[in-house]
Amino acid sequence: MKFSQLGVEICFLEHIGQIYNKYTFDQHGLKLGDRQRTNKQNWASIQKICQRKVQNCLNMLQTNGDIHHESMLGTKLYLEICVDYIEIFMSLILDLQSRIILAFKVSFSSTFGDYG
Repeated sequence: MKFSQLGVEICFLEHIGQIYNKYTFDQHGLKLGDRQRTNKQNWASIQKICQRKVQNCLNMLQTNGDIHHESMLGTKLYLEICVDYIEIFMSLILDLQSRIILAFKVSFSSTFGDYG
């Protein structure tokens, strides 16, 4: 997928719901509140949704044919952008140059759509 196509892709919260319903807690690490996302400022919930486990479950959904590949692109990109944003501030190993590159990527991607 080309980076410029980000603006036409849609992130579906339902993909997180499908992961929650289809896989076990050990596979995704999510709780019911993470799926419902009633509090958009719940930092712990965002961290769980952005875990590698959740991304692996998205890949399993795609591989198993449970969801059309095209409809998952927005969700995968959204999670990637969220992980990059978290890494800018929370990483203990990134140097300043890497943080600047991630900050550019996150700020540039936000010009293509609403991620609120």
